[in-house]
Amino acid sequence: MKGWLIVCLLLFALPANATQDRWPALYNVSGVAADDVLNVRSEPNAGAPIVGTLAADTRDVELIRPNDRQTWALVNIGERSGWVSLAFLQRQPGQWYGAAPDTLWCAGTEPFWSFKVDAGKITYESQDTATQMGRIDATTQSHNHTGRHAIVGIFERSGDGPYLDSLALLANEVCGDGMSDREYGFALDLILGNMNGFVLQSGCCSLTR
Repeated sequence: MKGWLIVCLLLFALPANATQDRWPALYNVSGVAADDVLNVRSEPNAGAPIVGTLAADTRDVELIRPNDRQTWALVNIGERSGWVSLAFLQRQPGQWYGAAPDTLWCAGTEPFWSFKVDAGKITYESQDTATQMGRIDATTQSHNHTGRHAIVGIFERSGDGPYLDSLALLANEVCGDGMSDREYGFALDLILGNMNGFVLQSGCCSLTR
């Protein structure tokens, strides 16, 4: 009996973020007629100006964050962001706060570069160097901040790129690219290393390209 009590106490003591929804998150448009569209508005209310639309069958819509009432969510469209009604969007399962995304598209400027994480693989591209591909060697979550992760990557040695490995420090926080009015929900510090030292680049990440 005592053993079962201890198990129950441990279960109830699990952190709230184990079942807390993560933002940003992927959604599918739902409940919109096939010949209609879901409007994207400048503010989270039905009377705000329309700044874009989503087709009735649109999937993998990245929503950045909800409004205070959890009735609308911010979405990027073109070079800006707008608001869509959550009444017509269905959340994809398995997106918990504290879990590192399986897929990430990250980018930064000056110089322009991109870093992709997908199914255990990494790809780095820059206007100054050749494209480099590799694999994830390890990931870990911060011991004292649920929304931060480190992703260690190793590049293939067969290419012409200058880097041997990477350390991506991912933070679940608001980020801006400095060139548009888009808002992102992940910030990235990317450390690239070789025999001569390290390079640090900073940028923002999306769940979709």
